[in-house]
Amino acid sequence: MRTDVNRLMQGMDLFILPSLFEGFPMTMIEAQSAGLPCMISDKVPPQCDVTGNVQIMTLDSTPEEWAKHILDQSDKYAAKSDRADGAKSVTKAGYDIVKNAEWLQDFYVNALAKAEARERR
Repeated sequence: MRTDVNRLMQGMDLFILPSLFEGFPMTMIEAQSAGLPCMISDKVPPQCDVTGNVQIMTLDSTPEEWAKHILDQSDKYAAKSDRADGAKSVTKAGYDIVKNAEWLQDFYVNALAKAEARERR
């Protein structure tokens, strides 16, 4: 458990997730928020690409193919020094804790009001 993941990710050039299986990895949202280009295995759900900055590689590829792709991606994004757009892109995709908390609160308040209205009938 860490509270400084955002700071750690600023020291990275690329986020790589060669997982055998995943649900919906929140680490991908964190990495994209940090403005990192990402490379994932074909076992990670492609829905976690919320910025269009994620490349998918098959786990059947050789380690040499993975290494070449990693270096190519790193070179491609090396010129991009401004990572501020990552957080904006992730927020635009609907991953905003404040807005989601408000939506969840409204959902439960409305559900409670409906349940109370049914009880009064």
